[in-house]
Amino acid sequence: MASLTPPPHCLHNMTHSRKLFELVSNESSFWAETLAVSPKEAGCYDNLDEGQRKQFLIYESIVGGYCNCIVGIIGLLGNVLSLVVLGQKEMQRNNCFNKLLIALVTSDCLHIGFGIMESFRNSFPSLYPQILLQVFPWFHYPLYRITLCASIYMVIGVAIERYLAVCFPHDYQSMSTQKNRALYYILPAMFTALFINIPRFLETQSIERTYFYEDCSDIQVIEVEPTELRLDRAYIIAYVNWIWCISTGILPFGALLLLNFKIFRGLKQVRRNLNRHQRLAKREEELEEAEATNGVSKKATSPLNGDCESIPLVERNKVGSNHLQAEAEAETVFTTTNGQVDPKSKEQLSFRKRAKTAAQRRLLSAAQSREANMAVILVSTVTMFLICLLPRMFIVVFEASTVNKALDCRDKGYLSIPLWFLYIPPIARFLQVLNASLNFPIFYIMGTAFRNALHGLLHRDRRS
Repeated sequence: MASLTPPPHCLHNMTHSRKLFELVSNESSFWAETLAVSPKEAGCYDNLDEGQRKQFLIYESIVGGYCNCIVGIIGLLGNVLSLVVLGQKEMQRNNCFNKLLIALVTSDCLHIGFGIMESFRNSFPSLYPQILLQVFPWFHYPLYRITLCASIYMVIGVAIERYLAVCFPHDYQSMSTQKNRALYYILPAMFTALFINIPRFLETQSIERTYFYEDCSDIQVIEVEPTELRLDRAYIIAYVNWIWCISTGILPFGALLLLNFKIFRGLKQVRRNLNRHQRLAKREEELEEAEATNGVSKKATSPLNGDCESIPLVERNKVGSNHLQAEAEAETVFTTTNGQVDPKSKEQLSFRKRAKTAAQRRLLSAAQSREANMAVILVSTVTMFLICLLPRMFIVVFEASTVNKALDCRDKGYLSIPLWFLYIPPIARFLQVLNASLNFPIFYIMGTAFRNALHGLLHRDRRS
């Protein structure tokens, strides 16, 4: 068995290694210090015995290792396929929502990749490359958390975009003409994720240690340890617990709950509008068929007559203004020499007005249907996100509320967390990977345009 302390009979030829040992022997790992001894006073917890330790390591390897890797690999394949479908021309059409979905899926892919790396580091350390341990403080450790924050803030950005589309449709139409509008959501999300995680680059360090064997041979390994900043009491309370809890837990959770509720309520109104449009369009078609077969003009039951209350005020004004303009233009064409409107021409005018109104209504219904379908995708994504976020929310809130007690136990060398709490972080990490892996099934089940684009892509591949 290897140890940091060289055997006595090897000390005469281990001068260089001994100096290295003296250099790092005073460094102590946070977890090693935390689990060092059993508590001697109330408020702290017993050390893990050998059976509990083995049981937890098995649990960690199953949930945080195998499950994470299997779900993550499947999720990566699904996300790559989602990016291929979302990148199709028929899915783009200057659509801000689809561009935001591409950014969200991309951040989820990166988070899954780092989540799989974290699983190997925790559950299968022998398979974790040494080169990654060397760059761990400024690559794996901070980027794993940056991609998590990027996914969280991108979901919020997509929710804001759908909230504007569903609850303020006419203002949204005026904004949709802006170029590169998706960057207004993507760039703030990325910059915020990076800014919040700047201290993460200073929290860990890679240390090269030399271990000695009984035969006087030695082996050098790279280990990761927390820095003095990461172990500082004020830093843990202020940043690791409260700032992290508020910025990645409480605020996103509350914002997404509110936006999801607003969007869901707006969807119900959109559905009612769509049903009214369908009834009125059907009535217009019946009138057109009756005029075509009988040749007799009937009074139009259009939103400009008795059924004006069936359409929201803003939509009615829009259709009404188009109708009055068309009527004024037509009357200038179909007047006789004595200034009277020709009755036959008036019948043609009425028929054309109804046909134009019906066409406008069909276009409006199709547009609202597309917006509603996109909102359904967003509501489904946010719902799964909130469900998968709950264990992590519990962790950050629990740690923030018990941080002073935990640090007191740590400073005395006692176990600072209860045994049952050790089993929650692997579940939280697994649900984070699962949430990032659910994009493709949600898009396929809830998104009509996504499903049609995927089928079209597959059919083209078969024909080729």
